[in-house]
Amino acid sequence: MKSIRHPLESKGRPDPAIRRVARRAASIVAALLAFVWAGCDRPFVEISTPEIEILEPDPNRIVTDARVEFAVRASSFRPIDRVVLAGEPMDFNASTRVWSMSVDVAPGLSELVITAYDTQGVAGTDTAVVVYIPFTFSLSPASLPFGRGNHAAILMTNGDILVTGGSFTPGGEGTDEALIFTPGTLSFDVLPNPMTKPRVGHTMVNTPDGRVLIVGGGSRGLIRDVLTLVVEPEIFDPVTGEFNTVPVRGDPILRAEHTMSARNTNSGFYIDLFGGIGDVRAGSSQELGIRPDIRTFLFHNDTLIARSPDVGGYLSEPISGHTQASLSSRSDLEADRYLIHGTWFGTEFFESTSFTVDFADSLGLLPVETGVTLSPRTHHASAALAPGLVATFGGIQGESGPVVGSIEIFADRSDRFLTLPIQARPLFRYQHTATKLADNRILLAGGFDTNGNSLSLVEYFVFSAQ
Repeated sequence: MKSIRHPLESKGRPDPAIRRVARRAASIVAALLAFVWAGCDRPFVEISTPEIEILEPDPNRIVTDARVEFAVRASSFRPIDRVVLAGEPMDFNASTRVWSMSVDVAPGLSELVITAYDTQGVAGTDTAVVVYIPFTFSLSPASLPFGRGNHAAILMTNGDILVTGGSFTPGGEGTDEALIFTPGTLSFDVLPNPMTKPRVGHTMVNTPDGRVLIVGGGSRGLIRDVLTLVVEPEIFDPVTGEFNTVPVRGDPILRAEHTMSARNTNSGFYIDLFGGIGDVRAGSSQELGIRPDIRTFLFHNDTLIARSPDVGGYLSEPISGHTQASLSSRSDLEADRYLIHGTWFGTEFFESTSFTVDFADSLGLLPVETGVTLSPRTHHASAALAPGLVATFGGIQGESGPVVGSIEIFADRSDRFLTLPIQARPLFRYQHTATKLADNRILLAGGFDTNGNSLSLVEYFVFSAQ
């Protein structure tokens, strides 16, 4: 085998020049070793900071008392000297090695900084996020004249609530009946003029002139083909009490169980449709599926004009039976940021989706994923509690799964859902509506119970923001 020699190797005596280089290299190596050995004689100093473990309150649960108990543990390689919460020293229990303190918090979300100091003054920090929701839950003396689900409800600009459509059995034929409820009264009144079409799984928005635009839906709750979808939108005028068909310019609206937002801008009044069950091909060859798109329409001269197939790409996942609620502090027609969430249930697995969209984002309408609900659900109801807080009520886990009775609150600043502890549980229902009133009450109406019975009962969820 051929041997490959290193350039410094030679059969005879090394060249003097090579020996001088070797001696010089050896001197440099010796100096470096001496420097390293000298450094090893110096004391090693740990620079890590104290670590904090938050024991209480539970980060996944909402507190319902303004007085909150905090408990933490702090550790470091040096002893912990003190722990401070929101600028105030915490008490230390030597037997449990737990630091504790009680703090009064304001309604909504609070962020409190916790700082632990070791005996050398090195500090470590963490932030405790607390969501305090003082609330009451009560049954309304008013009820729907007939139980129904998968209907739509909206607080109109005149202060009344409009309820439209729905079905009287799960998946059943839709109704064209419309109701008016004036908060403070004891009854929902049936309007003498019905809608132009029976609808189930449709959406409604207020227009700048005080009318209500009604879009999409199906002729029955169980949608098995595109022909079940209602094509023609309509508009309700509370002054005349009449419903009229709205023509569409561009591809027709073929979707149900979607959500819709409205934007009143300098360039006009727009609606945006998100997801839903509908025609996923939008051509001569129709196919029913779950839509992943966002479509925008300009409402001008009582006509909906399709602006483009979408306004900012597609949703993070195809979604239907979901909800959409404002995270903005602006009015409904000026809101620019929304939470959209729901769950798709397959035969063997489910996939929960939750994201925000922001029409004010300079980069465009890009869905931003958030934390998902702790209990997967679809056909639930959601409403804004306050800017940055959205409440989600009820729902069902799949077409024939259990009905969800829990209430979860999404806190925008913490980017997560939290469970609201409740002693007197609300009605277990799905395909109901949640409508926020002017006085911060949320009206929950209709839906179906665990046995598939239609509900006429109305409940109030009241969040005390002050």
